[in-house]
Amino acid sequence: MKRYDIVIIGAGVAGAATAYFLRKNYGANDIMILEKGSAPASGASGQNAGIMRQVVETIPIAGLARRTMEFLSSPPDGFCETPVLDQKGGFLTVRDDRDRRLQDLLRISMSAGVKVYAVDRPEVLKSIPILDEARFVSALYSPTDGVIDINGLVSSFLKGVEVRTSCQVTGFRCSDGKIGAVYAGGEDFEAGLVVIAAGAFSEGLGRLAGSDPPALEPRRRHLVYSSPVEGVSPDWPYYWSMDPQLYFRYESNGLLLSPCDETSMKPESLAPSSEALGWLFERIRIGAPKLVDIPVKRYWAELRTFALDNNFLIGFDNRVKNLFWVTALQGHGMTCSSAVGETAAALISGGIPPMDHRPHSPARFS
Repeated sequence: MKRYDIVIIGAGVAGAATAYFLRKNYGANDIMILEKGSAPASGASGQNAGIMRQVVETIPIAGLARRTMEFLSSPPDGFCETPVLDQKGGFLTVRDDRDRRLQDLLRISMSAGVKVYAVDRPEVLKSIPILDEARFVSALYSPTDGVIDINGLVSSFLKGVEVRTSCQVTGFRCSDGKIGAVYAGGEDFEAGLVVIAAGAFSEGLGRLAGSDPPALEPRRRHLVYSSPVEGVSPDWPYYWSMDPQLYFRYESNGLLLSPCDETSMKPESLAPSSEALGWLFERIRIGAPKLVDIPVKRYWAELRTFALDNNFLIGFDNRVKNLFWVTALQGHGMTCSSAVGETAAALISGGIPPMDHRPHSPARFS
């Protein structure tokens, strides 16, 4: 049985980024990551759209997104072999001038230092002409947004890190309010510190470790790949309609789309709904009418995990002394990846976090 200074549960983007910054900024090398899937990012991290969207509903999350954009757009030498962020920009729209959401998002984004500005309908149509029958009236544009290479990013974070895949955690050995070992894949992994970065499975793992974690809510969302579509362009920014809720971006001569649906669901029960395509096309009829006959290649469901106050969960547990949380990223995991990992690594190592971590601290639930 080998002892590790740090055992991270989950090789998605949260666990991978935490490991990267522990190594890069604090020289921690005795790290093991345990992943229940057959490969890193085989859970929620690998099932999302990979959209870098900095224009979000809270200043703390917008700040983490901006810092991550800066890292991904100009990564350290040797971090990645090819760029991991394609900064095509992104539009958010509403279809009623009385809808205040864009004004609120503009205020929040500017407060967090995100580059964003209001644009008129013709500017959106110049970039994405297929929207000429869509019913939006106003928009925001973020030129530094874009699309993230999910596999490229996670594999770059994991360079040099020991990862054990197909290794599901089944229990913990605990005494005196601390975790001594993690049981996974039929082995014991002794640990000085345990990091739970397991998305929708995090709450259950925390309880298994003797914690009393805050309630976390996994929510299902569907994504759809189309077959090739005539007239689409790889240069298009992503498009996000706030009313009706709908987004799409270019992917492989077609589009990747989502109806932005949300259904509370236990992770063990995750399965796509037969109604998902109906939800999508109902929104397309208003949000992008020229796509109403778009051919569907396949669709699937992912899980995004939320804390009750809609902030992340990053920090030491309130009960178990050597348990640390990096979870409840609400679908912003890619967008906020490096800043989340940098913050987690600083807190674990006694360093200074790059941003105010208090909105995301487990202490708020103590």
